Amino acid sequence: MTRPNRKAAGAHSDRHGAGFTLIELMVVLAVLAILLTLSAPSFTSFMRSAELSTAADSFIASLNAARSEAMKRNLPALVMPLESGRQDWSQGFVAFVDVDRDGAYTESVDITVMRRPITGTFLKVSGNGTAKTKPSYVRYDGSGFAKKSDGSFGALSLSFSRNDVSPEEIFAQTRRIFIARTGRVRVCTPTSARDPRCELLDPDP
Repeated sequence: MTRPNRKAAGAHSDRHGAGFTLIELMVVLAVLAILLTLSAPSFTSFMRSAELSTAADSFIASLNAARSEAMKRNLPALVMPLESGRQDWSQGFVAFVDVDRDGAYTESVDITVMRRPITGTFLKVSGNGTAKTKPSYVRYDGSGFAKKSDGSFGALSLSFSRNDVSPEEIFAQTRRIFIARTGRVRVCTPTSARDPRCELLDPDP
């Protein structure tokens, strides 16, 4: 009497148990597709929030760099919208030493300190004081003080925010940057419209 080959039978059974059936594979793919669909908006929001922080941090870096260069060279240094003569900060900004002291950026004459375009159409940048004049600017003199073009002191503030969020989210998606008359910079994220730490300044140039 021939005994059954149990080893061979077991190996055959293991081969069947080790893989996926077509139906199981389709179910897994369907679940993955659903998870990706659900996570896509969250990932997009995360990336846009990171872009907001990066843009605000870059602007602060440009302010500090311009102030440092103004004091080092004893020349006025400015940060202005990337498009010369405009009020639109949301396209980007340039920091430079104003060698010819004309209050405008001339690449072939002035010393470029930092240049930063902004590509996210979901970012809104607004300001007051000299940051909302035409042209808009932040200006430092050779002592590192924030000054207007007429030489008077010019404290001001700017707000970086996202325009694609709900009213409930807007404060968490806002960075407000304050420039004191001394030239010092600080930034905060408001928690409400009346957050005393982050109330926008209201000077007119």
